[in-house]
Amino acid sequence: MNVTSPRPTPPEPEELEQARVLMREKRYAEAIRCLTPMIKSMRLDAPRSEEIIALIMMADSQLLSGQPTDAYKNFVVASELAPTHTIDLERSIFQCLHKMPEPIISPKFEAHLVQFLADARVDNNSLERIGLKLLKTKFQIDNEDSSIEFSSILTDAFLPAALSNLILADARTELFLTQVRHHIFNLAIESDLAEELQPLVIAFAEHAEKIEYAFDIEDSERVVLLGIKALLETEIDTETDLQQQLGPLILYAMYEPIGTLSFSDKIFISNLDDWPAELQPLLKKTFNNRRVEQSLRESIGHLGNVTQEVSKKVMGLYEKNPYPRWENTFDLNKKLSYLAFNPVISPWVRNPKKFERQLKCLVAGSGTGQHPLQLAASCKDISITALDLSLPSLCYGKRKAVESGIDNVEFVQGDILQLDSMDETFDVIECSGVLHHMEIPEDGLQALLGRLRSHGLLRIGLYSRTARDAMGINRARVDNLDPTLEDIRTTRSLYLQNPDEFENMPRDFYSTSECRDLLYHVQEHQYDLTEIKALLERNSLEFLGFNPMPNSLLAAFKNRFGPDSDARNLDDWHTFEQENPLIFKGMYQFHCQKSE
Repeated sequence: MNVTSPRPTPPEPEELEQARVLMREKRYAEAIRCLTPMIKSMRLDAPRSEEIIALIMMADSQLLSGQPTDAYKNFVVASELAPTHTIDLERSIFQCLHKMPEPIISPKFEAHLVQFLADARVDNNSLERIGLKLLKTKFQIDNEDSSIEFSSILTDAFLPAALSNLILADARTELFLTQVRHHIFNLAIESDLAEELQPLVIAFAEHAEKIEYAFDIEDSERVVLLGIKALLETEIDTETDLQQQLGPLILYAMYEPIGTLSFSDKIFISNLDDWPAELQPLLKKTFNNRRVEQSLRESIGHLGNVTQEVSKKVMGLYEKNPYPRWENTFDLNKKLSYLAFNPVISPWVRNPKKFERQLKCLVAGSGTGQHPLQLAASCKDISITALDLSLPSLCYGKRKAVESGIDNVEFVQGDILQLDSMDETFDVIECSGVLHHMEIPEDGLQALLGRLRSHGLLRIGLYSRTARDAMGINRARVDNLDPTLEDIRTTRSLYLQNPDEFENMPRDFYSTSECRDLLYHVQEHQYDLTEIKALLERNSLEFLGFNPMPNSLLAAFKNRFGPDSDARNLDDWHTFEQENPLIFKGMYQFHCQKSE
């Protein structure tokens, strides 16, 4: 037998070796300069494999150094030159879309956005900013003097994808969309829902379901809708009847929740594959998902009856409007340790090895499950208890857990104030956007600390008074503790008459349950950072840092207070927030650690 030596691997070009070293050292600008001559000499009709690698490295360096638009263009070229790399490059292209400051007006860019919006593994929320900008640019929404041919709206490929998948949180865009919907509705009535109108009608119906029917309705539309409702409730009693009335049904669904129609509790689509593919998502959400959630009620654990009066009022709010509504599933392929998932705090955590083994985590105030399921999907060696007041919210979360194949989350109904009846203690407790809705937030904090193990980590989210003043939320709040859908529509319509005043209004304003949480909440406390500092000191908690913390914000802080300044100094952050009142417009989200 003859044994032959393996063919030696040809040496890597010197430019690639040098660029790899520079990238490992995070010297991205130098890596780009090193790779540029090699890429400039590349023949696009016959690229060498090492040149394609150089192009991908160039794009990686551009993305990591804050040049997502240039990175996107190079990733796209690389994927076209080497189709076998396309799947590997999809995640990088997605990261570019998420970070790009402005859209590119091109069919390729739109195709990528549509592709990712249709991907159940992608968090659509992360594409809302760039998707909204693309829509506003294409239809000149901010230009009051613009004139758009309706035919271009009707044939646009991106608009239906945006409507079906995104909350388009912008006042002028909402006014534009309500005008388009009105025109489509009238044309559909006149033409018996002509075929060319159907994709946009279905997209508007899906958008209405996504925002929970928050758009205002004109009086002329209401008259026609009453007639359609009477027809549907007279003619539909079974799944077969429903198939015969799909046209009126989706027209009605552009405006009103079809899940509240008299026949909806009787309908369960036994085989969605038998229905038109474009209608399946809407039918599943409207008729099937809620039935599944109802069936899960008995599987939810209970801590006991909620007795505290404010807790009961808050529970009533979230049982009427489970919050937040979300659709995306999770990428289960990449699992990190808890500290790797929260790198901002890693340098400051005492006994970090404690958090590298199997952890028990409580998410207190888990809502509809997005928070605990994201944590479960992202972190390895973790088991999670998701606690919330609202049983419908927990059932929503459990349905999503089953759909995602996530089995390390236990859902429990109960009040944080009842935690002393729980035998378990936890290495990590996360409680975001919850304590400030309690009658006495510090009582809730102390109840959490009673379940937190020695040197355990606590992540808290609290409203910033400064930010909510600057966004106009405190001026817009409504004194109505039990608003109807119509109340919320009326309030929103009134405010949207002055879109310039709503430039800083948060995304929550643009859907019903989130608007109710934003403007009609039964209980709300707000803080500044001096108050949070005192709160932590009273409870022997060490502040570890804000999380998440965008690199650009940390860089601005360091520029203001010096390169050696301590990013855990809450007095400096208080000063910085007074100078930049919108930096915590979501919430103060931060980790702290129990000192004993």
